[in-house]
Amino acid sequence: MSRIHLPFALCARLFWTAVSSTLALSLFVSVAAAEEVLIVVQQDTEVTTLTREEASNLFLGLGSTNSRLIPFDRSEQPLRERFYREVIGLSAASVRAHWAKQVFTGRGRPPARVSKTDVTQVLKDKPGAVTYVAIDQLPAHSRVLLSTEQGEQE
Repeated sequence: MSRIHLPFALCARLFWTAVSSTLALSLFVSVAAAEEVLIVVQQDTEVTTLTREEASNLFLGLGSTNSRLIPFDRSEQPLRERFYREVIGLSAASVRAHWAKQVFTGRGRPPARVSKTDVTQVLKDKPGAVTYVAIDQLPAHSRVLLSTEQGEQE
């Protein structure tokens, strides 16, 4: 009886290994194929550029040379994680730990989150609002301050 179950168990194990590998590969390819992330403001905002360091300081609440800018985080987790990994250089867990420490010590609160549908309205209604979007979601009447491609060059 063990001879009958061994091939079935082996086949099942190989099947699930192949399925999980395929899923992992497709997730990797979709993340790798994702478009660049852009940091944007309203088109008539005085600020015209932003460095990676300035973006990092701004979105982590560490002070910024552009005190007129108000950061807004995104509510979409994959985009938020990609932004913090690509532009800021931190994992999602590191960002959560950073903000937990900031809040606990009374040094600051994380930026408010804005959804994909509210980005254009926030940029329009709040002077100095800055957030990040995927390149295919660039709002009308916005200005790009930094992209992940620019960030990699610095």
